[in-house]
Amino acid sequence: MALGNVLVAAAVKAGETARRNISGPRGSGRSIQTAKAQWPRRRVSEILAREPFDGFLLTSVALAPGYDRNLGENSLKLLIATNNRGKLAEYAAIFETLPVELVTLADVGLDWDAAETGATFAENARLKARAYGLASGLPTLADDSGLEVAALGGAPGVHSARWAGPTDADRNAALLARLAGVPWTRRQARFVCYTVLWLPERREAESIGEVRGRILFAPHGAHGFGYDPIFYVEKAGRSAAELTRAEKNLLSHRGRAAQQLLPVVIALAQQPGTDPLGG
Repeated sequence: MALGNVLVAAAVKAGETARRNISGPRGSGRSIQTAKAQWPRRRVSEILAREPFDGFLLTSVALAPGYDRNLGENSLKLLIATNNRGKLAEYAAIFETLPVELVTLADVGLDWDAAETGATFAENARLKARAYGLASGLPTLADDSGLEVAALGGAPGVHSARWAGPTDADRNAALLARLAGVPWTRRQARFVCYTVLWLPERREAESIGEVRGRILFAPHGAHGFGYDPIFYVEKAGRSAAELTRAEKNLLSHRGRAAQQLLPVVIALAQQPGTDPLGG
C-alpha cells in the first residue's frame, strides 16, 4: 500500500528526495561553496540534497494504527552492508525505532569485501549495495562516506578510510600534520555520506547527507570513530566525538542520509515483499 498511513516528520520532502534520487541523471556537476571555500566539482546525482535536513527526528516516526511493532518470522530483514563496527552501531541506533531486523554481512555469511573502484561516493555505494544485495537476496543498505577538506582540494575524499595509515589515530595525526600552519578561517571541511538502498526487485533509492564544519587543531572527545575527534560541527559547537548518540544521529552525514530513506524502509516493513518504489 505504498506509504499508506505511515507518518514521518517531513515525509513528503524526504520521500520525494528518495524517489528523485532513483537512478538519477549522470550529468556534469557544479561547484559548491562554503564560507568562501571552493569545493571539487561533483556529479549532479551527488548534490541533489544541498539543503540541511533539520527536523528529521527519529522519535517522530509513527506507524499505521494497529501495526505490530514486534519482530516476527515475516519481519523485514535489512542487510547493512558494512563490516565497520562504528557504522553498524550508528545504523542500529538510527533504525532502532522501526520494526525491522538489521542483518550484518557476517549473519549471512558474506565474508568478502565488495570492490570499491568508483571515483565518487555515489559510485562506490552503488557497487557495494548491488554486490551484497545480489549475493544475499535481501534489501540492502550500503553507503560510502568520507571527509573532504577544502584546504587539501577535497582530500581525503573517497580515500578517507584508507588514507595515510591503517588506524584512525594514524589518519587523524596525518591530517593534522598536513594542516599545520593553516589558520582556523581556512580549515573548512565536510563529511559526506551517499547511501543506496537496493531492493530485490533490482530497484534502488539513493540519498545524500552532509555536515559542515572545520578541522580542529587537536583531537577532542571520546565518542564516535574515524575523523570525529578532529571535526568541529559548527551547528553543535563541539567536535563530532563530543556529541551524544541522539545528537549525532540527527546532525551527522550518515544520519541525514539514512533518514531520507525512512519512508521507503517503513513501507517495506508495512508490507514485506512489495516494491515501495513502484514501477
